[in-house]
Amino acid sequence: MIERTGRVAAVTAAAVLAFAGVADARQSPDVFDGSCEFDGSMTFTPPVGTLPAAGGWAFDASGPCEGTLNGEAVSATPAEFHIAGPGDLGCGASVVPEGSPGNVTFSRGTRRRSDDVVVEFRFGTFVQVAVSSIPWHATGAVSGDLVGISTFPGDQQIVESCAGGTLGTIPSHVSARTVRPLVG
Repeated sequence: MIERTGRVAAVTAAAVLAFAGVADARQSPDVFDGSCEFDGSMTFTPPVGTLPAAGGWAFDASGPCEGTLNGEAVSATPAEFHIAGPGDLGCGASVVPEGSPGNVTFSRGTRRRSDDVVVEFRFGTFVQVAVSSIPWHATGAVSGDLVGISTFPGDQQIVESCAGGTLGTIPSHVSARTVRPLVG
């Protein structure tokens, strides 16, 4: 009986150590150093008008990135960009507080999401005043800096939606690059 109990304890200990090793490997933060070009859209909830009002926003986009990802060179690697948060939002002016969570998800070229690499970050504050482009800054969840510029079209339909307080979605292009490797 003691021999059997000893074997069970040894197997249990080995399983716990193996699981701890896997957990430690997964907890290592991912690192990206490079640049990306994303196209997507910004969504406002509720829709915005000319004057700022409290609400939420989200930006979802996709596009290619190049540089290094976890030490490996990447070129034209497909990635998705997501960020969302609160703010005082309007077409004439917007203020977004610091700290909204975001991430860049890099595809490994398979249909499985389990092998994607996700680098998390926190969005910095930005203030927009009736412009068609907004410079911004984000910090990695662990360290590093990402800067970018978001550009928006200024066509008549968007102007009319703003004037009517019904702008719910606007297309956007984002150019982003790391200043220091993004660790998250």
